[in-house]
Amino acid sequence: MPNVIDDHVRVKIRHSRWMLGMSQDELANKTGLDVSDIQRIEAGEHSVYVSDLWSIARALDVPVAYFFEGLAGQAADASALRGTSLMEQEAMQLVRTYSRLSPEQRKGVMDLVLMLRDAAG
Repeated sequence: MPNVIDDHVRVKIRHSRWMLGMSQDELANKTGLDVSDIQRIEAGEHSVYVSDLWSIARALDVPVAYFFEGLAGQAADASALRGTSLMEQEAMQLVRTYSRLSPEQRKGVMDLVLMLRDAAG
């Protein structure tokens, strides 16, 4: 049975990396870890060492405490710890949906996003 704290940290690592648009390879290069270590951490196959968490936090430009935010007051159950902010949930849904589009559709979405960004100033 996975440890709920490990699961919470793993999800925060993966979400932070995705929000930055960083690949597992890029995170591995920035931390000095093997990409297979990053994959195993994110898949929940093994816990992250404290020294590696420090390196990951630096690579993702977040304080180490960030990975533990949201644990206080949570039920001791892995599904309760998977909760994320609305913005992160929307970003994850967007990434999943985007990855299922055809190349032509992805180009159209990207063009729209860039147009909206430019219009926002």
